[in-house]
Parts: sequence; C-alpha cells; structure tokens
Amino acid sequence: MKFKSKTLALTTMVMLGGLFLAGCKEEEQDRILMFQKGTYLGQDDNSMGGTTAEELRARAKNQGAL
Repeated sequence: MKFKSKTLALTTMVMLGGLFLAGCKEEEQDRILMFQKGTYLGQDDNSMGGTTAEELRARAKNQGAL
C-alpha cells in the first residue's frame, strides 16, 4: 500500500512540474517586468531610408498637409 501512495505522489509531482514548465511561453521570455514611468524600454525602431522619407513628404504635400 505504501508503494502505491508513493508512486501516486511522485506521478502527481511530475505532472504538476510538467504543467508549470509548459506554462512558460517562448514569447513571454525576456520581456520587461519592471517598468519605468515615462520611459520606453522596448526595442528601438528601424530607421527609415532617405528615399522613403522623401516619398512620404511628397505624398503629404500632394494631400495639402504641408
């Protein structure tokens, strides 16, 4: 009877451990957990090429924005 209860306890612990490990999603790893008020701590944006900026200015000018 003792063997059966020990096996049940061990099996339960292994299953719970598996559930805890499965709960760690890859996209949640290395994310910011401590935030600083008024400061953006995320990744930097990619800079736009010079031609893209000129094209956007030309479109805005055609729309009467500038």
